[in-house]
Amino acid sequence: MTVVVTTDGTVYCDRITFLVPIGTAATDLFDGPVHASAFGGDGVWLPETARVQTPGSFAFTCTNSAYYRMGYPLKFVLSGTVNDTAGTATIGIRDNSGDTDEDMTPRAGDVTAAKSAPQFTLTNFYATKPENHSTPISDFNADVKVRLAWESTGTYFRLYQAGDPTPVYEGSGTTWTIDGGLTRDTTFVLAAQQADATLYDSISLTVSDPTLDRLTVGENGLTVGGYTRLADVRFGGGSGDSVGATTVTATENLHAGTATVLGDLSAQHGNVAVTAVTDTFAGVQVKGLANADALLSSYALVAKEFYALTATMNIMGTYPTGPYASGYNFSGTAVATTDGFLVFVINGASQPDLRCFAYARIDFSPTVSVWSQGGTVNSHGRNYNNPSTMTLPIKAGSSFTYTFSNNGDNEVNTVGQLYFFPFGAGQLEANPQQSSSRPGREQTAQTFVRTLENGFGTALPDDTRAALTALLLEL
Repeated sequence: MTVVVTTDGTVYCDRITFLVPIGTAATDLFDGPVHASAFGGDGVWLPETARVQTPGSFAFTCTNSAYYRMGYPLKFVLSGTVNDTAGTATIGIRDNSGDTDEDMTPRAGDVTAAKSAPQFTLTNFYATKPENHSTPISDFNADVKVRLAWESTGTYFRLYQAGDPTPVYEGSGTTWTIDGGLTRDTTFVLAAQQADATLYDSISLTVSDPTLDRLTVGENGLTVGGYTRLADVRFGGGSGDSVGATTVTATENLHAGTATVLGDLSAQHGNVAVTAVTDTFAGVQVKGLANADALLSSYALVAKEFYALTATMNIMGTYPTGPYASGYNFSGTAVATTDGFLVFVINGASQPDLRCFAYARIDFSPTVSVWSQGGTVNSHGRNYNNPSTMTLPIKAGSSFTYTFSNNGDNEVNTVGQLYFFPFGAGQLEANPQQSSSRPGREQTAQTFVRTLENGFGTALPDDTRAALTALLLEL
């Protein structure tokens, strides 16, 4: 309780006493010890006794006559625990005062204080930044700490965030800080409890740069004047839970985390920067720079230039765990279901000092064939291997014939291996024919070539002999 001293004219005073009723009755004010203090007058008003009195008499004397004349700021504070009994208490005030400092006499007066049962309240639910508690804020940047505070006579509190039935905070405190901040607009509901009673209050906070997990746009469309960061963007034409237009067009730049588009995705004047693009039916066409972490087009991807600026470009599929075909002699036909590279390996002979000649051949058409030869080359001396590899790009949908053959008069044969390194998820679809199941044809072809050599009286070069043998096997 605070008593402020005021005057309407010239008044002098050198002593003031407060009589405070102490007890548990309706006419008592405090139910325990009471402390009295004076403030103002440069500290010249001092208590006559520092001990607590019952029923409660607190006297103060002005120790400097220069301060007898009232008019300067002066107040007295009586502090203690107010009892729980509703009613009206009377506080007696006694002073020694007068119009001059020579005619001061004792005077008496009373003031009353009404007491009522405490009310259950919940007020002033507001948000601030943790470093500035005095300035309420309702709009925050994403991921910035948010401090919530409230005033209440309740004893226990539960704080709920929109969409979550579990309290994000519960306890007796009247503040809570969101350390991770907010990523989108949300509403908090506060429940204050006292005994069996509960009061509720709510506050809605907005985020100036939100991250949207899901955005549904009606028939009037979505217009954004400034920068917008979206985690997942889906534009469809009435399929499943997709709504909106079948095409997505940005007049400047288009940035998105994930975009699923049933129609066209394009930026008219700027660039397209998307973490993952899934194009279901139509193609992805970019006139500017296409900057995507993952780009999947089930129909067509059309770009004037396609390259990685600062990061690595990952367009290869899964590396083969082993050769598609291998052996001493084999052939077959295959079709590539995706773009990729064919790698045909002719290994060195296991005994380099023995004669070995082998060839690998890929035929894309009757007029387009690619050959490679290997084995050992004795003209360079013994213990000299001549392995070789040919690498050929192949387009999705292309079919080809492959052949690997060791010469019939080898002293030792070597192994051939055919690998396919795909772009994307495709592989080879083939019906390999291992020549091990047709040793008679291989032997017959080689015998026919030697018969020609005998007939003409000249030995053919190894590569010519191998080519004739391969042609006979294709008949």
